[in-house]
Order: sequence, then C-alpha cells, then structure tokens
Amino acid sequence: MKHLMILALLHCSAYTLQAQSVQPVKAPSASVVVPNLSTGTINSSNLVSYTIPLTRTTHILSPEPILYVDISTPDVDGDLPEKSICRIKPKDSKMRAGASFTVTVVTRTMVCVFQLICGEPSRKEDQAYVIAIDPGQAVLLNRPAVTELDFHRLAILALTQKRKIHDLKSKEEGLRFWVNNIFICGDYLLFDIGLENRHQLPLDIDEMRFKLTDKNRLNAHVSQEQELKPIYRLCADEDAKVVSSWRNFYIFPKFSYPTEKKLTIELSEKQVSGRKISLDIDYRAVLASRHLL
Repeated sequence: MKHLMILALLHCSAYTLQAQSVQPVKAPSASVVVPNLSTGTINSSNLVSYTIPLTRTTHILSPEPILYVDISTPDVDGDLPEKSICRIKPKDSKMRAGASFTVTVVTRTMVCVFQLICGEPSRKEDQAYVIAIDPGQAVLLNRPAVTELDFHRLAILALTQKRKIHDLKSKEEGLRFWVNNIFICGDYLLFDIGLENRHQLPLDIDEMRFKLTDKNRLNAHVSQEQELKPIYRLCADEDAKVVSSWRNFYIFPKFSYPTEKKLTIELSEKQVSGRKISLDIDYRAVLASRHLL
C-alpha cells in the first residue's frame, strides 16, 4: 500500500503545448514583489513581469496540476514535462534580447499571466530560470472547499484507520470487493474501497462507477440511474493492474437518496476477459458514517 501511495503522489505524464520539447536547466529562482490579485482582473498595470534567459530554459512551477497554457507567440517553445511544471524556451533564430511575450497558465482554481522579457546574455544575474506561481498573484476561479492537497491528506489519514465496515462486500469470479470505511469530512463523504484478485491472471481495471439505482428494477426501460462522480480519487482507476490486492479512496460532496434507491459501486475489467463486480450500499450505511477528523 505504501508503494501505491508513492505512485499516486508521483504519477505524472507529459503533454505537448507547442512545438518541440526542450532540455531542462537547473537554476535558482528569482523573486518579484507584486500586488495581491486574488480577486479582480489582470491588465497592463498589474501584470507580473520577469526577465528570462534568451538562450536557456525557464520553468514555471505550479502548486497544482496545470490544465492549459497559452504562449502569445509561436517563437517560443513550450511543453509540460510534468503536470505541475511548464517549460519554455525562446527560439534562438526568432527572438532577440528585449523582446517580450505573455504566458497564461490555467489550473483548476486560478489563472495566472506573466509578461516575460528576453534578457541580455551578458546579464544572467537578473534573469529568472525558475518562476514559482503565487496564488496571491493570480485570479482565482471557483475554488472548491476541499482542495486536491486537502484530499490527499484526508486519504492518508483514512489509510491509518482500522476497517469498521464488514458487511458491505461481494464475491464474483475469483474477485472480492468491499468497503473498508465511509467517513464524513465536513461537507464531504470519503469512501475507502478494497479489491482482492484471487486469480493468477492480473485484472486490468477499465472503470469504477458510482450510481444510484432502484432497489426493485421491474423494467430496465423505466429504471432511473443517476451516476455520481467523485471530486477526487487518490489513484487513477483506468489502466490500473491488480495482481493480488488494490485499494483506493474517493471523495464526494455529501449526498442523500431515498430508501427505494441504493448506491451501487461497480468495477469492470477491460475486454476481452471483461470481469465485472459490484456491491450495493443501503442509505442506512451512509447514515452510519463516522467522522474522520
């Protein structure tokens, strides 16, 4: 399980933003004093400005995963070598010392814009090789009450708790599927779910679904299903390979459902084998949830 946690925290992938990738260069960061922009707009009067090296790479570090980056000119290469790092480098043949451009970085909770000026090669001491995004310098978007960092802390705390739920489980085709705990975390519900694969054949998870279904399905055409999407999950379900055991954590906004409904958690395997297992949770089990904090 420790390995699972480490992999979850270190998991990353690369995306190409524009043109080809460039090689990273380690260097100290540079600081700048700017007004707080936690609300409002970014314009020419409060735009954060840095001088960067013309012939070297600059890294922009984000406190949370980057969703989108816009570079105002095609004369600058950029990519995301990791989810929280944007890497940029002016094209030597296109940009000159003194030329400027803007970089807009968007995460789930904020938008930050930088004006970057290509510096003189002879004045490297004034140039920023690493720029750390300060949320106080950004325009904040609709920020959820629980952040991804909050969730990771809650999941790690939940990992240390003993299993208290022993009657929410199912067996199917050599698989055991169960709920360890359901926790109340303020206005959220945290689900701790486990799986055991008793076959020699590893199970490649296709998807995990949470849905409210009718307890008595008389007719599939009139049955109403409502799918619930977690705000966060500790580990990505898709492409996870279960050799023996697996565990994951999911957080939802608090929800309720009528007694004629049930919460169904369904895990399915990729084709061709396509094994599937599910379990049902009566609302009384949700009402019996205990506080994590």
